[in-house]
Amino acid sequence: MNNSKHEKKEVLLAVLLNLSALSYYPLIWLGIIIPLVFWIFTKNKYSTVNEVGRRLLNFQICWCLLILYIFAIMYLIPKFNLKIGNPNAQLLLVFEFLYVMNALFIMINSIRCYLGKEVFYPALRFIK
Repeated sequence: MNNSKHEKKEVLLAVLLNLSALSYYPLIWLGIIIPLVFWIFTKNKYSTVNEVGRRLLNFQICWCLLILYIFAIMYLIPKFNLKIGNPNAQLLLVFEFLYVMNALFIMINSIRCYLGKEVFYPALRFIK
């Protein structure tokens, strides 16, 4: 295989890996499962896909944990009868903000992959 074709395929796979994380919209777990399956099958063949996949999966895991934390708070606040205005409305705004930020990070990093630049996802490292 031509080296140029190999590089183009690697870049395309890295972009597709990033875009696969958008599957979190119907179910947040799909944002981890689909990229994880994609990454497992391609990580040993392409170094760029391996690096992008690790960073993306770490970000998606952190994001899912944060969403679950917000859901837990939304559930617990009424249970303790805390009177702090309308906390569910405030937490729902945070939840919506996090959804939009996730999509923006995915789209920006997909473009960065396509341009051959390094991706940046702010996350704790679960997968090394």
